[in-house]
Amino acid sequence: MTLKLSNDKLRLAREYLMTKGRNLEKEIYKFHFENGSKKSVIYELAKYQGENGGFKNLGEGEMQSENAMDTNMAFQILHDINASSNEEIVRNGINYIMNSYDKDLKYWYPNLKDSPVEFYMITDKWANPCAELIAYLHDYQELVPPHFLTDVTEQAMKKLQLLNKDGWFATLCFLRLADRVEDSLRERIVDKVKTNIFDLIETRKEIWSNEYCAKPFWYAPSPRSPLYPLLKEHTLPCLANEILTQDEDGNFILNWDAGTGEKEWKSIITMEVLRTLKNYDMILL
Repeated sequence: MTLKLSNDKLRLAREYLMTKGRNLEKEIYKFHFENGSKKSVIYELAKYQGENGGFKNLGEGEMQSENAMDTNMAFQILHDINASSNEEIVRNGINYIMNSYDKDLKYWYPNLKDSPVEFYMITDKWANPCAELIAYLHDYQELVPPHFLTDVTEQAMKKLQLLNKDGWFATLCFLRLADRVEDSLRERIVDKVKTNIFDLIETRKEIWSNEYCAKPFWYAPSPRSPLYPLLKEHTLPCLANEILTQDEDGNFILNWDAGTGEKEWKSIITMEVLRTLKNYDMILL
C-alpha cells in the first residue's frame, strides 16, 4: 500500500509556507491546492523580473543581476501554471532568452560572472541552462522566430551526445526539453538519458535525507514522465521517504547546507515535494 501524506501533515506544510515561506511559494500553493489565482502567482513572480525581461534572486543564480539560471526557474513556474504567451511577464522573459544568446558560442551564460566561458561549460555542462531555455522557447514558440528555434534545437541535439554521468542538472534540463519537442527528438533524448540514469540517481534510502544526491523523483516528477516505468521502484520509496522525514515545522528537509539561502530553499523544496506528491496521488486531500 502506497504511503500518503496525511491531512494533518499537509496542514503543517501549509502552515510552514504561509508563515515562513516566500510569498511566491504561498501563491503557488494556493494555486495548486486552494483554487488560487494565476494572476497572484504572476504578480509575485514579476517581482523577480528585471527591465530586460530576465529574472534574478530566485535561488539558482545571482541575486543582483538577471541571469539564465533564475530565468529557467521562473519559466518552470510559468509552465506549471500554464501562463499564456499573452502575459507580459512571458513575452518579456522570452525576449530576454533570445537576446541573451551568444550566437558565436551558441550558448547562454548561466550568470554574467561566468564570462569568459571555460571549455567544459560549452561542452559537458552546456545543457544547464541551455537545453532548458530552449524548452521554454518551444513552450512559447509563437513568440520565437522559427529559424532561431530550429537552430538552437539542432544545437541541443548535437550537445546531447556529451551528456555524461556527472550531469545531474544537465539531464534534468534535457528531460524538460524532451517534454516539448517532436516525438523523434523526444525519443532520442530519453534513450540517451536512460543509458546512464542509474549512474546519476541515488537509490539508497539511507542517503536520500543525509547527503546531497540526485533523488529518483526528480527524473520522474509524475507517473506520466517517460522515465517513470524505469524508475518506479525507486521513485515511490523516495517520495515515501520525503513524507517520513518531514520536519516538525512542516517543511520538507534539505539534504545540503543552503547557507544564507536556507529560507528560500526550504520554501522551494517544500512546494516542489508537495507538487510531486500530488502528481502521484500521495496526499490525503
